[in-house]
Amino acid sequence: MEPSRPEGRGSPVKKLPIFLRASLGPALKAVLAESIPVAANLDNLHRFPYKHFVSNFPYPTPRKEVPMHFENMEAILNFAMEKEKEAVDFYRSLSEKESLSGSREMFADFAKEEQKHFDMLSNVKSGAPDKAVTGYKFKWIPDIKRSDYVVETAYQEGMGYNEILMLAMKREEKALALYNTLLKQAETEAAKKIFKILCQEEAKHKLALETLYDDYMAKMGD
Repeated sequence: MEPSRPEGRGSPVKKLPIFLRASLGPALKAVLAESIPVAANLDNLHRFPYKHFVSNFPYPTPRKEVPMHFENMEAILNFAMEKEKEAVDFYRSLSEKESLSGSREMFADFAKEEQKHFDMLSNVKSGAPDKAVTGYKFKWIPDIKRSDYVVETAYQEGMGYNEILMLAMKREEKALALYNTLLKQAETEAAKKIFKILCQEEAKHKLALETLYDDYMAKMGD
């Protein structure tokens, strides 16, 4: 963990692991930089249970697995691509509806990340080489489990920033659970690797959103 800045306890961006900071878009970094660091941030994760790390296969097991049956690998990839397209549309829609410019750019960054996931799946399906897959480096991602205490809800116009973050982190939790399930059903090494990558990517998003949520709620005095 890097030392805090002299003028305070350090920005939330610096509190994130180096590998996670490197994966964040500029807009998300800007939002994190404006939020208030609190004791619940990553330098104090020992206060919370986070035994599971994404790079320790198998990935954190979802609380409730929905039984899924697919006829073949192509069906699995098609299903995953459909879910990624939904994620792209979701974050793109949020970026267009949000009133705060920083939030708009942050969600636009997430939409771009989800589009990359869609493209990776598409390349695996077609058999085309993908540099993002072949050169991917797995890292440890802590699970601080904030989304475990969030009730799933649908987006509504006028939702507060904290509610949007809760909605988004819950979606990322479900995406992580989905890719855990699909990983178990993958038949080829290439497919297994892509789902391991997607597990890690969704875990990164979940951690970033949960960190934003912690800092925002501290700023509001909760």
